Amino acid sequence: MFLILYKLATDPVLGPNARKEVIQAVSGLIGGFKLVRAGLSTDVIDTHKYDLDGAQSGNSAEYFFDAAAREYLAFIDAVVALCNARSPVLGYMGIRFTPRSTALIAMQRFALTVSVEVATARARQEDVYVQFWNEIHRAANERGAIPHWGQQFRQTPHSIASHYGDDLLAWRRMLAELSIDAPNTFSTQFSRDNGLEPTEATGIFDAESPDQFLAGLEAAAD
Repeated sequence: MFLILYKLATDPVLGPNARKEVIQAVSGLIGGFKLVRAGLSTDVIDTHKYDLDGAQSGNSAEYFFDAAAREYLAFIDAVVALCNARSPVLGYMGIRFTPRSTALIAMQRFALTVSVEVATARARQEDVYVQFWNEIHRAANERGAIPHWGQQFRQTPHSIASHYGDDLLAWRRMLAELSIDAPNTFSTQFSRDNGLEPTEATGIFDAESPDQFLAGLEAAAD
């Protein structure tokens, strides 16, 4: 249905006024739908085959910024500009504010963190927003955004390390402690590709570290 509506809204036969009316009507229809699942099987953290279960109807990504730095405002402006350039972009943008998290590799790394989520409808038959998404990720990465682990994720291990610093090292060490008897228990292609797993250089935590890690987990749950 999305692809049919998109084709209707972009039909070159329509004049400017008619196109505007169609886009407004189609936006209203799309806005009433629930985008069931975000991301693609190639760039989200889990391994479920969403392309095969009939549940995936949208792409989305969420980016986290230091609210005090106000870089998120420039990113929002960039998203709006890209939507206008690629019109019609049928989806939504959401903004929310959260406090800092104590979890080691939580995205909320600032006293006041702001996240900007971008989502679009998707059709398997034709990926009409592929260039839009390439530009969205580029705009986010250029502004130092921290991507949500569970949505579309396109950053290098170097960028990830720059976001999390010593906390990523602590994460790797704790993972080594938890996985010492079964190294592959928590290993995935995503974690290997993005530098989240322990290496020989990361070592093992000392005796107090499991308590510190569990305290962090409890604080994050609160």
